[in-house]
Amino acid sequence: MVTGLELAGLILATFPLIISGLDAYENGFQTMKEWSRFRKEYLVFMTALGKQKLFFRQNITTLLDPIVKSEDHMMRLLEDPAGKEWKDPELDDMLRRRLEGLEETYECYMETVCSILALLEKLKGKLKLGDGEVHWTANATASGIARLEYEFRRLTYTLGRKKRADILSKIEKHIDEMSRILSNSERLAPQRIKRKSPISKHFQQVRSQASSLHAALSQAWKCNCFLGHAAKLLLERRVHTSEETKIYDWKMEDSAIKFEVYFSINLEPSTSTAPNKKTTTQNSEWCATAITIDPSLNSDRSHLDNLTGIYGPRSSMATSNISSLTKTGLKSTTRPLLDECRRVSFADTSVSSKSISFVNEVSEIIDLCSALNQQPSSQQNFGYLRDQQLDKLHTVTLGANSQLPSGTYKIISLDSLLGTGKGRSSNLSSALTTRRTRLEVAVILATSLLQLHPGPWLGERWGKRDIFFFQSADGIIHTHLPFLLSQFQSSTTLHSNSNMDGTPTNLQSRGGPSPPLLSLGILILELWFNQSIESLRFRNDYLGKGGKTTEYTDYNTAQKWLEQTMDEAGPDLHDPTRRCIYCAFGASSQNLEDDELRKAVCDGVVAPLERLLQRFEEV
Repeated sequence: MVTGLELAGLILATFPLIISGLDAYENGFQTMKEWSRFRKEYLVFMTALGKQKLFFRQNITTLLDPIVKSEDHMMRLLEDPAGKEWKDPELDDMLRRRLEGLEETYECYMETVCSILALLEKLKGKLKLGDGEVHWTANATASGIARLEYEFRRLTYTLGRKKRADILSKIEKHIDEMSRILSNSERLAPQRIKRKSPISKHFQQVRSQASSLHAALSQAWKCNCFLGHAAKLLLERRVHTSEETKIYDWKMEDSAIKFEVYFSINLEPSTSTAPNKKTTTQNSEWCATAITIDPSLNSDRSHLDNLTGIYGPRSSMATSNISSLTKTGLKSTTRPLLDECRRVSFADTSVSSKSISFVNEVSEIIDLCSALNQQPSSQQNFGYLRDQQLDKLHTVTLGANSQLPSGTYKIISLDSLLGTGKGRSSNLSSALTTRRTRLEVAVILATSLLQLHPGPWLGERWGKRDIFFFQSADGIIHTHLPFLLSQFQSSTTLHSNSNMDGTPTNLQSRGGPSPPLLSLGILILELWFNQSIESLRFRNDYLGKGGKTTEYTDYNTAQKWLEQTMDEAGPDLHDPTRRCIYCAFGASSQNLEDDELRKAVCDGVVAPLERLLQRFEEV
């Protein structure tokens, strides 16, 4: 069966054949006297047909522009309409998804292009252009009329004024219909996405709540700690796809969005006078404190501001269950009160009839550092933090069911596990030994990008140096718990340091790939092959002057590396990686705030990676 993409290519290839044939007839009839009377009408018809060819080409360019990989790809398609690229099943699938969002849009498109092609084939038959060449009648008629005159009379009959007008008007009508289909599809795209992509709304909610949490944390430090404080946001998968139904299962407990955050406490004495990210992220031991964020509407809390508590305004709010604090057995040389590693849970909740039975007094936490250092009372609720800008509350409760056992941990970056061109440490090389483990991390990173970007937790450019894991005292690295690290400084000294960078990079401003998606594509490649992009020998071919990296070094290296993926694991690895590198999602925007792009990334990256992971889980 001919696909919608192939039909478009056939039409683009047929228009020039017909116009070339008409031109050949004109050249053949130049010596005939009768031709001078017919020539003017004939040329008007040729010109009108040439315009319809141009209009159709413009429509196809508009249709394909968001789904082709590059300008070079577009030019190859348009210049070779009979080429093999018009039979690309992946490109046809993207075309179908681009059109079928509206009811019956794809069917209307197919009917329209089929009608256009049928009219062109009919015209080609009248001109006897079976193979694209003019074929004059071999024999004269019974009355002995010369072949040239016979062909002229045949042409003037088959392309008489009414017949020309009829064919031209039908072609024009169908091309106009195609223009309206495209116009309506573009105009109604935002409403279509809102109606049919609830998954995008979930991603938007997570991003909004995560940003609010970051703002609340940035305002919660009133201490004078030189090294500041690091909050570690656990990256979670949250969404799973069903191969049978193509439905996304949004994994949220009690329909609430929950995060798990770890506060780390440096147990070594500090001699620095300013925060040092290298010191706080690589060379220190950490006492992990788990936090769960459970945001909700905060709809009815007007009574909170009228109450006062130990730390600030006190109120009654719903809380989670409490569990006992766990001793770490560590000896602190600087903070005696930190011998106990607190596990705390944040639950941003609204007062409801369901939660009234758990009501307890809650105080606003003015200084989170002091609150964490103090021995808590037996109350279930530890307090709440306020996002002052959005006036949103995040309540803190003790006893979260942390996925990380209590203890003392070092943190290890994904960069350290993958190693560089100089090789990786032998005691870390076994952490990502299995491909299944690496695929699990890749799936988590793909879904986390949709949940957190753009936002203060995840920057425009990100990569293996921004992804961390906990390493326990026995050397075990918890690769199933990747997290992001955000460094906070006291509001009494310097403003919070965020990973947010909303300034477009040169790579993006020049019409290149989307930086956050390119970063994801590179991470997928690094995790699959278990090596860093910097360790590739052919990366040297893309360095700039003096052997220095340029903004295109990793982009060009990733394109070259991509060539190995089809042989490695087939389309479930090649396709999502290619889409990320080229931002080939068929969406009109490269901004991950766009619902259409988020949905396309979920379909084109998360789903195939999950299929690939499932293959390894079944082994």
